Amino acid sequence: AGDLTLVANFNNSTASLTALSNNKFLTADNLRIDRNGKISGQGQIGIISVNTSGASVTGYFAGNNASGVHGVAYQNADVDGGMGAVFMGWR
Repeated sequence: AGDLTLVANFNNSTASLTALSNNKFLTADNLRIDRNGKISGQGQIGIISVNTSGASVTGYFAGNNASGVHGVAYQNADVDGGMGAVFMGWR
């Protein structure tokens, strides 16, 4: 469990995302929204005050009038102990 904030601008097909859970985080700006409601782009994933790494983010809007969102993010570097995240939320 944690906090998720996603702000979508459907006029220019972009979104920003911030997710926090305990001391872990996922952030992404300038995510693209395609005409099917898919969200994708690059962001940062990490542990607050410990490390940060680039991450790929993919998600989808769901429900009537995009009332929900869900997706995944994973660290771009292929390393032992790599980080990943799953997010979901609704308004």
